[in-house]
Amino acid sequence: MLAGAPAGMLDRWREYSQRHAFGEEWLQTSIIATSIVNAIKQVAAGMGGVKLKESDLLEPDALMPKPDNKPRPTRKQTLQELQRAARMMTGF
Repeated sequence: MLAGAPAGMLDRWREYSQRHAFGEEWLQTSIIATSIVNAIKQVAAGMGGVKLKESDLLEPDALMPKPDNKPRPTRKQTLQELQRAARMMTGF
């Protein structure tokens, strides 16, 4: 693919990625969301006269999905269940 790309395309993609920072959507979202949550916690604590500890605040990556590397449980449908589902979808 790279060999067939026009000259300068890689430079344009590099410039685009620096401006738009694609590829790290989960991290960006987590940083924004935890910043908002932490700000709300600090305002609420201040209104209640409570001093927050550092451990009360969320880490910037706290809301990122964590890979668990566990196989998802699957349930095999019986032939009768598949036929029943097909009948329901087609009306036969």
